[in-house]
Amino acid sequence: MDVFLQVKVQKATEGEPEILLVKDFSKLELKVGRNSDNDISIPDNSVSGLHIKIKAKREKSGEYGLFIIDCNSSNGTLLNGVKLLPKVETPLREGDFVSIVNYSITVKLLKNKKPKVNVSFKSSYLDEKTRMLMIEAHEQIVSRLELRKKRIETLEDKDFERKARSIVELVIKDLNPEFLTKTVINDCLKEAIAYGPITELLKDPSCSSIYVNNVDTIYAEIGGRNQPINKCFSGEDALILAIERLIMETGVSFDIDNPIIDLRREDSTKISAALSTVSLGGTTLYVRKQVKKSISIKELCDNNTITSNIADFLELIVKERLNIIVSGAIDTGKTTLLNALCSFIPKKQRVITIEEASELDLKLKNSVSLEVKLPDKRGLNGVDINSLIKIALSMRPDRVIVGDLKKSAFMDVLEIMNAGHDGSMITMVANSATDMIKKLENMLLSLDGNLLASSAREQISGAFDIVIQVSKLDDGSRKVSSISEIGEVIDGEVVLNEIFKYDKSSGNFLLNDTFSSPSLEV
Repeated sequence: MDVFLQVKVQKATEGEPEILLVKDFSKLELKVGRNSDNDISIPDNSVSGLHIKIKAKREKSGEYGLFIIDCNSSNGTLLNGVKLLPKVETPLREGDFVSIVNYSITVKLLKNKKPKVNVSFKSSYLDEKTRMLMIEAHEQIVSRLELRKKRIETLEDKDFERKARSIVELVIKDLNPEFLTKTVINDCLKEAIAYGPITELLKDPSCSSIYVNNVDTIYAEIGGRNQPINKCFSGEDALILAIERLIMETGVSFDIDNPIIDLRREDSTKISAALSTVSLGGTTLYVRKQVKKSISIKELCDNNTITSNIADFLELIVKERLNIIVSGAIDTGKTTLLNALCSFIPKKQRVITIEEASELDLKLKNSVSLEVKLPDKRGLNGVDINSLIKIALSMRPDRVIVGDLKKSAFMDVLEIMNAGHDGSMITMVANSATDMIKKLENMLLSLDGNLLASSAREQISGAFDIVIQVSKLDDGSRKVSSISEIGEVIDGEVVLNEIFKYDKSSGNFLLNDTFSSPSLEV
């Protein structure tokens, strides 16, 4: 039997008590006091460092009972107005009031119930009374409509929405008619049958990423720039319900037994989340939407991601069929640039793309797109990137494009580069061109324990010709920060000959006047 302790802490004020915390704990002994290492910390000098302990113990009957111990506190502890004896284990019943100076604590024993965990009432966008009403309304609405059992298709049905709206209005009216406003009704309805404050962001084609740091703090990347969203969830339960809906089709659970998820849905949307049992600031969520919008070379020039001179150079290296690596940190625009590079590929050439999640949108008729297939719930019927590379080679492509190179596929990618498929391209995560070379070398050495470092560097130098480094600046804009030729191995190191670089101080793209190559004219 799963047992949790739900603790509510309030502070006495001139008016209504201020609710500081409502939290469910899976551990059965809690420390409460001023010190920060307590399970519940009350930062007030009138509270002792370790003031009380709260316990749940199994009794002879098999049932659990609650107990409280005053830890020899300076100002004492009251139980229903009666001062506790220090260091004496005293029975505690649900509904009893524990008083520590200006603070009151109530404890509930939850059995076989999923905890809500870590509900904070401090918000920049909701006043305390509205938030408390919305939390209570949300719990009643979810229960009445059995929303956790409903499929997304049902929730999106117009008739069901009308029914849900009438229930929302009825619940709010019963709780407190003064909150029966259009804003509160709509916010409660979104949390009940949609995704709460992120509903519109999920539909917005200009929004590529959503960051829910906790119930009160939401950011989104809109038009390539991160910005705060002046909305919030009413509480943890509403946020957790939204996450459950986002991952419903995958069959993955998100609860106290599985507090971390990192997955990709069938539409290629990436979902990562952590429950507040491991995320100290509260349950957190990250959504990376699949945005398939081709950006042309001209648009990259207009956005000052590159210049027209760099665009001409990129066209040259693609048409000359050089093997290219597009490198950069996460979310710097590697796939966007790769997609634009592919526009220079002659139409008569056959191209096969291989990706973990399909993002490229090539405007080439003579092309085939292959995508990794994740295993089913039983761990079967998956198709990994290595298998796709092998089948791609048997399809007689002129070029192969591989998105987001991983170590497991590196040997197969080398085979592509060395098997006559000149002009192939890959993307990979690296912070600089030098870092990228080191990562490739480490990949090779870890895959082949008998390989010498010198041999690994020779293979890298022979397989790849150009590395294009992309970066995301502090203002959210993306730049091609450098373009380098991968040269020969000299004195045991792969030489990188930088051709272009972006100078942050001047905001200009600079050409290396000393660069010369027999195969390239800049």
